[in-house]
Amino acid sequence: MDYYKFQNAKTPLVFDTLLGRLDQNHKKNIIEKFINQCNDQVIILATDTEIDDSYVNLLKPHLSNMITIEFDNDTNTTAITYNDLDEVSA
Repeated sequence: MDYYKFQNAKTPLVFDTLLGRLDQNHKKNIIEKFINQCNDQVIILATDTEIDDSYVNLLKPHLSNMITIEFDNDTNTTAITYNDLDEVSA
């Protein structure tokens, strides 16, 4: 493969537990200053305790989709929900 063919390609960025171990100020800075400067496609994998409603509201202007994946231990199944952004948080 020719390296130069990919030099200007915009690849998606995937972050797993991006805000997991950060304090409130650093979480806010990451959302407000870093995320909006990332590539056109950013995927954030997060837990419900990592990004609460206040952080979802900060992220909303940068979101095109929000998907919730929940595992049910009783039925041993996974449910995938495509969330309506107008109904996410307040």
